[in-house]
Amino acid sequence: MLPVSLLFLTLCAAGGFARATALTAALLSGTWLFVAVRAAHTPHDRARRHVETVYLAILAAFLVWLTPLPHAGTRLTGSRRYAQNTAALQALTQGRELGLWTARSHGFALTRNRAGSLRMAALTIAAFSAGLLAATLEPRRRRRLLSMLAAIGAILAAAATVSLRVYPQGDTIWWVVPIAHDLPGPVACFVNRNHLAGYLALLAPAALALAVESAERRRPAAAAVYAAALALMGLAVCLIDSRGGLIAFGIALLAAALLLILYRRRLAGAVVLALLVGALAAFAALPAAAPQRARFARLLNAGTRGSVYVRATAWRDTLSVWRAYPLWGAGPEGFRMVYPQHRRTSAGASMSHAENEYVQLLADAGLAGVALAGALLLALRRGLRLRPPPTGPADCAVGVATGGALAAALVHAGFEFLPHIPLVSVTLAILIGLAWTPGPAAPGAARPATGRLAAAAAFAGALALVLLPAAWLRADSATRLEHAPPEAVARSLRSAPTSWRAWYALGRAAYAARTPAARAFGDTCVDRAVALDPNNYKLWREVGRFRLSIGDTAGARRAYEAAHALRSWIRIPPALTRTNGPPSRLKPET
Repeated sequence: MLPVSLLFLTLCAAGGFARATALTAALLSGTWLFVAVRAAHTPHDRARRHVETVYLAILAAFLVWLTPLPHAGTRLTGSRRYAQNTAALQALTQGRELGLWTARSHGFALTRNRAGSLRMAALTIAAFSAGLLAATLEPRRRRRLLSMLAAIGAILAAAATVSLRVYPQGDTIWWVVPIAHDLPGPVACFVNRNHLAGYLALLAPAALALAVESAERRRPAAAAVYAAALALMGLAVCLIDSRGGLIAFGIALLAAALLLILYRRRLAGAVVLALLVGALAAFAALPAAAPQRARFARLLNAGTRGSVYVRATAWRDTLSVWRAYPLWGAGPEGFRMVYPQHRRTSAGASMSHAENEYVQLLADAGLAGVALAGALLLALRRGLRLRPPPTGPADCAVGVATGGALAAALVHAGFEFLPHIPLVSVTLAILIGLAWTPGPAAPGAARPATGRLAAAAAFAGALALVLLPAAWLRADSATRLEHAPPEAVARSLRSAPTSWRAWYALGRAAYAARTPAARAFGDTCVDRAVALDPNNYKLWREVGRFRLSIGDTAGARRAYEAAHALRSWIRIPPALTRTNGPPSRLKPET
């Protein structure tokens, strides 16, 4: 099932479609449950049991994040969440009384973004199930799966080369499926081409390790094929021109070279190191690389538009999010719904991720999530073998491929959010599973029930995610909220009580009712929206345009003055008078 899942995710926008991730999670967790039940009476590996125990704890944490509580019960989640839920409940009740929708609130979850947390639950189940399944494979099947990963990398690299130099994809995935995206645009199966560069960096060590192994076994044709795959991946990363992707690619090959030396393939490791040094020298000296050198120089620009400055500002404000939700965080994928309240920048781009997996883990999952992540790392350390054993045969290809991929992933996670992409997480989990070396069996004939319990819980959760209405998994979609009916907007507010987009859509829906009571309700909702993102000049300007279109000149003027205070080039329309009092001073929610 692992090859089928990889191909399925590759075809489905790298798992960008929420339903595809849920189906993959159900397929993999069901297979793992079958394997776990069949192995119930075999000697068990203690290290694997520790991983299964941590996995069970992570599933329990998702249950805590996602279980809706009655409004009175949300007092237990803290005064901040209770105040947010109270405001949302009052709005939902008032809208129902005005006849805007009929649905009632069924409580609020701990997470501030239930739709995003559901998707992250599906991704977690899929990744863990893939890794645990890969760890059960025999050596021959492990090698075939590693070869398949190298082939996927080569195919994606070839598709990227064609897309960037021959036949552009435009706004589609695989030249066929239309998809909404931000810059710089889709390539192959990835919505963002920078993410494809990072993914190729994960797969490059596999092609390198297989090329070296094939050469050792005197298989020149196979060695040439794998070397060509590696070269094609490198070419694609260069064509994509992603600074983060290039850094991750170089780190991956550097780690792979050092591991080759550790595995006593000193000549191969020295050749790779020499090629890396030559590439760096060419990059520093050749005139053709001048534009790329300039881009890397701008990376370190200390000004307010420099990439490092922008990211560092986001990380600082993300720590502010954690201080507001210290124990359980804002919930998996809750960052995008609470960050606007805490950001101190008025940058126009809306951030869906913190561009740093480490600080986002703290903001999304809190101290509880950090503790679970630490426990998982300790559990993996017991069985993950990335260096040759003192005695016995060593699987060089798997160790080099996994070690290089992990090095690239750990570095790239410092300035990107690749682990949030299902195909990336599943691939990385498979590589970890392939490098898993069972330890000594614990005494006793039967395997503990921990693994079977975790497998059953994962499969039940994946089935529930598959059966959920698609709207539940996409309730936080900004594109969907722009044209959603009032009933769907109300569902989005229940899913994310701090979403300024949901509050703004709620206000527009109320104005559409064209009654004085509905208009007053709409005013409250729009004011709440700008209070949840007070430094968003685009939102203030949109509110000004909207209020002007409905004849509210005083409200429009106040909104335009707030936008002008954030961006001096925004002009107040001449049609607005200046006799309606000072602009409003809305404060961000605390």
